[in-house]
This record gives sequence, structure tokens and C-alpha cells, in this order.
Amino acid sequence: MASAADAAFERMHNRLFAHLGRQATLQGIDCLAMIEHGVATTGEYGEVTGRVSVATVRSGLNPKLGNTLVIDGESYVLDQLLKNDGDTAEFMVRRA
Repeated sequence: MASAADAAFERMHNRLFAHLGRQATLQGIDCLAMIEHGVATTGEYGEVTGRVSVATVRSGLNPKLGNTLVIDGESYVLDQLLKNDGDTAEFMVRRA
């Protein structure tokens, strides 16, 4: 049985994706996803070493490295998992 906190986080993520998410497909499955371009990557001493694109999808979609995500007609490949908290998964992506 889900706790009250689990239910609250589920509602929060639903609202987050409803407001910030964009229509997308992940491996042919319709979903909502968020994408951010120009995210800074940093080196050992905090210096900016590059800029990347980062996509966030719901973990329940079971995203995997190498999957194709299509947002706004652009195809991206899930290239590197940055974090997965069980509700959302954040990936560094590259254009397919």
C-alpha cells in the first residue's frame, strides 16, 4: 500500500509533467517528456567543460540507454543515465 508521501510525490510529478512536459514518444509509446538544451557539464574543479541536452521522462515507461525519444519532431537517443529516482529518469541525450 502506498504511503501518503508516495501519493503526494505522484501528484507532484503528474502536475510537473502536465505543466512542463511536451508531447513525445519513447520507443513508439506516447508520453510526456521534458527536454532542456545547453545544460552545463562540469569538470573536476567545477569548470564548465561542455553543454549537453537533458531529457526527463517517467520511470514507469522503463526507459533504457539507446532508446529513441521523439519530441517536437526531433529524434534523440538516450545516451547516459544521469539519475533515476523511481518516479522520473533523467538522461543526457544526443540527436539521432
